[in-house]
This record gives sequence, C-alpha cells and structure tokens, in this order.
Amino acid sequence: MRIFAVVGPSGAGKDTVINAVRARRTDLAILRRIITRPERDGDEPFEGVSDAAFDARHAAGDFALVWEAHGLRYAIPKPDRGPVIFNGSRKQLAEAARAFPGLEVIHITCPPNIRAQRLAQRGRETAEDIARRLTRDASLPDGLIVHEIDNCGPLEDAVAAFLAILDGRAG
Repeated sequence: MRIFAVVGPSGAGKDTVINAVRARRTDLAILRRIITRPERDGDEPFEGVSDAAFDARHAAGDFALVWEAHGLRYAIPKPDRGPVIFNGSRKQLAEAARAFPGLEVIHITCPPNIRAQRLAQRGRETAEDIARRLTRDASLPDGLIVHEIDNCGPLEDAVAAFLAILDGRAG
C-alpha cells in the first residue's frame, strides 16, 4: 500500500489541492487528522475530539502516529486501504516514516508573498501571526522520498502533478 504525507508551509494550498484530488480519485483513502480542539467552519478538514476521547482512542490502538504541537495533541489513524494520503506535519516526518514504512512525501510549496496573501484572506490570524508563519523552518528530514509540487499557478497544474505522483508517472 502506498502512503503519502502531504506537507508544506501554511498558505501553500495543501487542503485545496487534496480536496481537488479527492474529487478525481474516489479510490484514494484520506486519513483525516485527529486534533484535540473543536472543529470550526473554514478550518482544514480534521476530526476534533476531546482529550478524553483522544486518550481512549490512543489506548485502543487506533492511531498510527501521535504528536503534540501548539498545546494540542494530533494523531493520524491507522489506514485500512490504499493508496493513502494524509495532511502531515513537516516536523513529524521522521516519526511518520517509522510509522509508515515506504512513506513518500508530497511537498506542496508556494512563494512567501502568495502564501501571505492566502493567509490574510482566511482572516483567522493577525499580521504578526502570519509573519511568524512565513519564517518557520521549512526543511525536511534527509532520507525520504520527496515529490515537490509548486502550487502558485493554476490549481489544475498542481492537481495534475499530484495525480501523476499517485499514478507513478512523476519523476
């Protein structure tokens, strides 16, 4: 089973590309992140759970990958079919590679000026928060299979590149 972690900086358009690919590939299993915070309209697609529900699912062995960031707990559920993609965290890629042998990374990128515009359009963060996001470390760990997709042009170009990766047609 092929498993892909989709990563990239805030505002690169990961969710937009994933949603467009999902519409074209019904065979694709998308593992939604589990996060200990409530779901809100306009957020990325994830499953919001309480701390108690997270603890119970973790104890039951439902998760393939668990981490903490920004005062919240995150998890990726275990897959049951493939191919599989999940919206991952660059900081957790080494751990994800241990949890998912053969993991491939789809790194969606876009220049900072375009990302800043996209983040501002969301209306969820202050200008200072956006500036901090734009300066975060964007490095990826060595030793992974990484496919790069530039998502600053037409969405269809990024979707075509993503589909080529899934179909084994990309270099």
